[in-house]
Amino acid sequence: MLIVISGQDRWKLWMRGMSWFCLGVWGLLPIVYCFFPALADSDMLKMCRLILLIYLASAVLYYVVVPVLWPRMLKNAEGSVGIDAVNPTKGKTVKQIAENGINYKPRKFLFGKADEKLVAHWGMVGKAIIALSKTRRRRVAVFAVILLAWPLLVFTLSGGSQGIYERDVELMWETVRLPDGTVVASVPAVEAARRVFADDVALRGLTRDEVRKLLRFDLMNPEYKLNRPRYSWEEGRMFLRISSGRNSAFLQLGTNDEGKVVVSWMESFADTPNFLKEAVNPE
Repeated sequence: MLIVISGQDRWKLWMRGMSWFCLGVWGLLPIVYCFFPALADSDMLKMCRLILLIYLASAVLYYVVVPVLWPRMLKNAEGSVGIDAVNPTKGKTVKQIAENGINYKPRKFLFGKADEKLVAHWGMVGKAIIALSKTRRRRVAVFAVILLAWPLLVFTLSGGSQGIYERDVELMWETVRLPDGTVVASVPAVEAARRVFADDVALRGLTRDEVRKLLRFDLMNPEYKLNRPRYSWEEGRMFLRISSGRNSAFLQLGTNDEGKVVVSWMESFADTPNFLKEAVNPE
């Protein structure tokens, strides 16, 4: 509210600060989404996305509404008319104007041969101004293209969706050792497993051995024992369990008579942990 009622200068300061902040957020978001997907759903990232929307709304107000509420003052006030000129009590009648005339500033004209050096000098100045204007427009265009291309560039260099999937598969086998010696999955591993198991298309048409190869069972810690189903009746459909002892993600498979996966789904128990809280205090 202070910004809204404080005029153009406060708006300019607000937009400048928001621009630098949003530029940093725009640069970091693709990296977070591609390389740190667990952080993408954190409250901090949700707030950053909200601030980007606020910035877009502020930009619309700044360029559309602010110029109407606080029009820019002319830098060159020469030839402008004062308020007294429209004051009926101080105005002049047509007769007074006709008798006294209007005091225009006298104009001086030069005749004769032009000063070629002076003409060339100002011609160079004019060309420099035009070139600078074109350069600035070109720089703005290049900067805009870089901003728009940055997320695509990061996504491509990260390996795309396949690269994100493979990194999650490797991460879900990460384990930690509890004080009692039990080896369990780390909190980021459970979160990665949830993302991997949520893809119900990637495993269709594969045999159980091919699924084991795709999900990199060779990375499993030999001391990790929680991959087994909790109950014997789950053996038929449960394929893998990634558990931290408190939170778990289960991969369920449905196969046809040929032993190929026709459907897969993810189940989990316990509340979804707050990633940042768990990272700070894993115990």
